[in-house]
Amino acid sequence: MGRTDPAQGLLLHSVPPSPTRASGEHRRCGGARPGFRIPATVVGGDSASVVACAVFEAFTRKIFMLTIMHLAHSRSDRLIWLFEELGLEFGRDYEVQTFERNPETQRAPTEMKALHPFAKAPMLRDGDRVLIESGAIFEYMMARHGDAGLVPKSSDPDWPDYIQWLHFAEGSAMLPILLDHFQAAGLAGPPGESPLAAMAKSGMEQLFAYIESVLCERTFLAGERFTAADVMMGWVVEMIDFKGELGPYPSMQRYLKAIHARPAHQRAQRRAAQSAAAGTG
Repeated sequence: MGRTDPAQGLLLHSVPPSPTRASGEHRRCGGARPGFRIPATVVGGDSASVVACAVFEAFTRKIFMLTIMHLAHSRSDRLIWLFEELGLEFGRDYEVQTFERNPETQRAPTEMKALHPFAKAPMLRDGDRVLIESGAIFEYMMARHGDAGLVPKSSDPDWPDYIQWLHFAEGSAMLPILLDHFQAAGLAGPPGESPLAAMAKSGMEQLFAYIESVLCERTFLAGERFTAADVMMGWVVEMIDFKGELGPYPSMQRYLKAIHARPAHQRAQRRAAQSAAAGTG
């Protein structure tokens, strides 16, 4: 007899209960992913049971480990950050697979097309499923693996701002950033001189002013508590800082210091660097 776990689509076989334990009693192996238990008949006090537990842990890590497909200095940085904020353990719950950019185009390599036709980072592999789109991955992860308090309830006064900023990062904020990137690369004419350059400049100024106006009045973008929307939007503010354009915006400077001080952000930076140095997680 067995049952299919709806989250993974795998057949989990039951084991008859031990006569010395109450029916249905289970014990968790130390490294098994949350939500997975093995019957008490498999885990006991003898060495054979310890070995069985170790084998089970190795099996579940291999089957159920999440994999982030990562490009250095890309938006996939914030997915590693989210995983750390959610309390997922690097090397146990998730791994990072780093790909090198094409040296000529600076785009994702062709190897990523074997994973998904769009071949863009971030990608998330969960079992046999590969997801793209940062916002979708965020919602998927927090629905499947818990939100660690990073999502206000829909009845919370902060929730409308939360959901707006969660998607603003890849929506309204991204267009002027991309336009500015294209014009600076000379793809629309001499940098700073094309009609696209003027459009990008106007859009960037509007974006900066809007974020600054919100952060003048609150600690984080959705209110006084840190949320997953700050993980999404943190990358945008980091990009503004990377371009050297954060100087006139004291509230964004304060915000950037606050997110950089978070232990999960610091761990994520180390994970990304380690993965890049090793070539894979």
